[in-house]
Amino acid sequence: MLHASEVLDIGSGDGTVAQMLVPGARRYVCLDHSEKLLGAASRRLGKRSSLVRGDMQALPFADGRFHVVLSLNVLAYAQEPDRALDECCRVVKPGGDLLLVTLNEHESMEIAAQYGHRQPGFSPRWLKKRLSERGMRVGRCEVSSRERTRPNFEVITCVAQKV
Repeated sequence: MLHASEVLDIGSGDGTVAQMLVPGARRYVCLDHSEKLLGAASRRLGKRSSLVRGDMQALPFADGRFHVVLSLNVLAYAQEPDRALDECCRVVKPGGDLLLVTLNEHESMEIAAQYGHRQPGFSPRWLKKRLSERGMRVGRCEVSSRERTRPNFEVITCVAQKV
């Protein structure tokens, strides 16, 4: 179970992940670009979290506000992924954690685009470098799973702490 004071769930969607993690947080903030998905999250979570409509590339929060920032399967949707990473790292408190899950780089952009992805994934090396440049100590950043069926997308999991 997650135990943190303030959690930001970037790209929270309909609140499925939030539903599991909300009990371990003093304050849990769901941020999504979609009004429709935030409506679904509201129905799922009730008053157990704050819902904010916003852009991962321009987070409407103060620097160093959150103990934990989650970016789960959303970075590939960013028009400007460097800017989205800037924002993720900016809002993490010193000593706080960033958990990022995204697709590994791939050559199946036609398929990924059907899901609204704007980026063809990222390499663990690229992510480690970018996070380190932003004051994060990367504890883990590696391929953590692979689809069994074509196109065999791989998932990267990164865990980093703000120095």
